Amino acid sequence: MPGRLLPSAALLQIVVGIACLELGLDRLHGSRDLRIALILFVPIALTAEALVMLVAGLDSSNLTLLTMAASLVFLAGAMGAYGLRHDAALAAAPGLWLPVVLAVAIASTDLLATHSSAARWGYVLVVACGLLLPHRVFVRVLTTVSVGLALFGLVASQRSESASVASLLDAALAIGAIVLAGVLVDRQWQARQAHREMIERFAAIQQMTATTCFELDLASMAFVPSPAFDSLHGRTARVRNDWRSFVAAYIPVEQQAALAASLAEAHHGRATDAVAYSFQRPDGERGDALLRWVPTRDTHGVIVSLTGIVHDVTLQRKSERGSAELRAKLDDALKLETLGLLAGGVAHDLSNTLVPLGILAPLVLETITDPTDRHSMDLIIESATRARELARAMLASTREEPTALERVRLDELVRDLLALLRARFPAGITIVDALAPVPAIEGNVCQLYQIVLNLTVNAAQAIGPRGGTITIGTAAEPSGDARARSVRLFVCDDGAGIRPEIIDHIFEPFASSKDGNEASGIGLAIVRRIVQSHSGVISVQSNLGQGARFDLLFPVARPVSGPSSPNLSHPTPASEAPWRSAST
Repeated sequence: MPGRLLPSAALLQIVVGIACLELGLDRLHGSRDLRIALILFVPIALTAEALVMLVAGLDSSNLTLLTMAASLVFLAGAMGAYGLRHDAALAAAPGLWLPVVLAVAIASTDLLATHSSAARWGYVLVVACGLLLPHRVFVRVLTTVSVGLALFGLVASQRSESASVASLLDAALAIGAIVLAGVLVDRQWQARQAHREMIERFAAIQQMTATTCFELDLASMAFVPSPAFDSLHGRTARVRNDWRSFVAAYIPVEQQAALAASLAEAHHGRATDAVAYSFQRPDGERGDALLRWVPTRDTHGVIVSLTGIVHDVTLQRKSERGSAELRAKLDDALKLETLGLLAGGVAHDLSNTLVPLGILAPLVLETITDPTDRHSMDLIIESATRARELARAMLASTREEPTALERVRLDELVRDLLALLRARFPAGITIVDALAPVPAIEGNVCQLYQIVLNLTVNAAQAIGPRGGTITIGTAAEPSGDARARSVRLFVCDDGAGIRPEIIDHIFEPFASSKDGNEASGIGLAIVRRIVQSHSGVISVQSNLGQGARFDLLFPVARPVSGPSSPNLSHPTPASEAPWRSAST
């Protein structure tokens, strides 16, 4: 550099630098890309000029050059710090230091080199560094900075004595290469950003529609699942992505055949319906999904891979099951309402029918002298009396009147009914009592009698004409941690038993295991309703051909001196589920 140009060039650079620093490059009007480019260009140019002066000063031991170099380095550092502080985009991109340092090195070399060995072509690497930065805007910024530094080196080279037309042509070609590289890098960055946005958009659509997908290669049977697919099935990244291994580990055995058949149909190009399968969710609950196959063909039309579209229908299936349960409960409620109306009419007619029997039977008893006949007539009168009480209780139940409760010992109640029950059934049916002393419960005597009568009648019908044994017993259940002390009443027989497909519905209205005219289907529904009104639960166990056993649990009545009363609210149906599912 000629000595006469040094003071003026240095002075011009200092004035421009101070002016930019004073005004604030972040306040410049125009595009944001231009502002960032100026923030980077000015410190790089000043630093490169300072390095050139430093090299020249060291070679010639010129104190003036060393002083000017130090002042330019200080000015470049001040402008760089000012730009970083006022532009968040620069502070948020630490990777930007790599192209900045590279640009300083290239600019310094370009100022020191002649036209034949100009280094401005290296700015193509600076532009390529834009792919490493987090924002696409830096690709355009680095392209602008590189073009500016190339022009800066060209102007500086004109101050040297070796400047020629060749250097101008070299600079023009370098600038063209820089612009071309900037366009290519920008398009590459744009394609990468579009691909990332497409993946994010596709993931959002999958999340909104509860769908996932995977790619299955038919040659190797290896599949590439999406992150949503792995998350849905609770798979980790270390799991082997082999289709057969996935099916064996995550699909139930009974569903694997249907899944394999669907895969074979899709492999041969035949249209298939969605195949349903279940799996274990990461939260431990059962999940339900639908799988559809989409084939991918090569240039020859051969199917080489399949895309599996998996739709998570867990919530839908759960809602459908809930709707089915709700409809079943509604049907039960309608049946109970019909049963109540029917019971009210039957009870009314039965009460009127028993009026002559209640009036005439005592008169006939006065004319009978034989002890055996008098005992039989007493049973008739007792049965008529209990029948009238039962009819009145049924009428009270249909009118939803409060039931009168009293302290009742089930062992004494059953013992008083044994004679009447034995007289009711044929001689081939033996009634055995297994009555143990039990605490009293709070209940209605008439309704409890109805329970025992219905259960023993059902047992006798199950035994049939071949004869058998009915066992009625009571037992006191000890108190446990999960429930209060209770009393057990059980009725078992050695009859035909209950069919497995019927046993889960045996307490529903109009559901019966008997055929013919005897199948009314309301006896056990009435029993269950009475048991629930006494805060009890009922269960059944049966082996086909080996009889059945009904167990009833009632809470023990509160002590007479106790300050609180037992809870006589109806238990929820869930309280009976463990009992009903205990059938064997």
